[in-house]
Amino acid sequence: MLGRRECVNSLLSHGASVQTKNNLGWSSFHEAVSFGDRKTIKSLMIALEKASSEQLKGHLPLLSEHMSRLADFYMESKWELSSWIPLLSRILPSDTVKIFKKGPRLRLDFTLTDFKYHGTMPKWERGDMSLLLDMTAADGRKALLMDNQKRVYQVLKGKESGLKMSDELDFQMSGDIISTHMSTRPIHFVQAKNLLQFPKWDYVGEYKAYFYHIKRLQLITRKRREHLSQEDLKWNKEMKQWKQMFANGSVPDADQSCSDEDDASMAGCSDDAEGTGGSASDDSLYRPSLTPPPQPSISWSQYLRGSDELSHLGRPIQAKVTSKDFNGTLAMSTDFPLSLNIVLDILAMLEPVNPTMAKLRELCNARLPDGFPVRIEMPIFATIQARSLVQSLKCLKPGH
Repeated sequence: MLGRRECVNSLLSHGASVQTKNNLGWSSFHEAVSFGDRKTIKSLMIALEKASSEQLKGHLPLLSEHMSRLADFYMESKWELSSWIPLLSRILPSDTVKIFKKGPRLRLDFTLTDFKYHGTMPKWERGDMSLLLDMTAADGRKALLMDNQKRVYQVLKGKESGLKMSDELDFQMSGDIISTHMSTRPIHFVQAKNLLQFPKWDYVGEYKAYFYHIKRLQLITRKRREHLSQEDLKWNKEMKQWKQMFANGSVPDADQSCSDEDDASMAGCSDDAEGTGGSASDDSLYRPSLTPPPQPSISWSQYLRGSDELSHLGRPIQAKVTSKDFNGTLAMSTDFPLSLNIVLDILAMLEPVNPTMAKLRELCNARLPDGFPVRIEMPIFATIQARSLVQSLKCLKPGH
């Protein structure tokens, strides 16, 4: 928060964690982006990548133990996004993920590879991709991403952004500072009833499952933008309007202004999509370090006695906190032959590769009813519904 680069480098060299958050929910990386020193941000980004790689390695022994006790199997799972808006429904993605487990090895086949614009119409690119996990590999190749059509592969070593370090720096410095948290504390499950008020059940794929209503899955989003210029805010606002065009099924007004609530809390419009940053593009410009904020006049004793807000030493915070409740449907099967703990360990291993896995694991860990979740339906926008279901699972005989 004070821009003391030497102190930051000393702490990093002695193994200080860059993922710890303060009482306001912000990490050292968030504060570095707010301060705007490019070299400090780069140092913390490198430390974050190292931490995610170590986290990936830390999950391997537990996953290897579970895999050795588990019989070989083939599982097919489908996920899709749907909408009642015809045009929007045509461009929403879906995919069938095929999972093969043999010995200590796991293979996930999928087809969605990229998202591009063809003219003014967005389109999902499809291919033939495989993610290979080998618990016995000792040469750093425990996780491989294969493109079966191009016959190439990539070794995964933690969180992969797909951007060069300089581009990632520009991306982080030009967008909102965003911290998201999925709270499962208020969540509860209510068993669905049929017309005769008996527990509702049906077959999902090959398995008998009982249905439950998911109530109050809470997503808390914190955003800061004190480091952004008026040009940044204008560009990010235009990007938000284009996202709203596909979420709402209509083209937004180019002169649409921010809501009174947004104006009162922070300058410009905010983007409610989950993630970090918001204005990176192929032609994004180099982002220089920002002018440091004035040094705080608070004394050490005042800092120790002050509240969390008054003890903030960096650039004056422009923050907004939003909370959104989600309700959905869940189908649980006690006949499913796979343990939920195995899936949780696999998701934990994939967290450094894809942060979305962390939120899915939090949902699966949220005091679920008995059984295995073979189907989950959850609205993610007012007009878009996400659905995931297990279609089949087969045990494989030795040699197959």
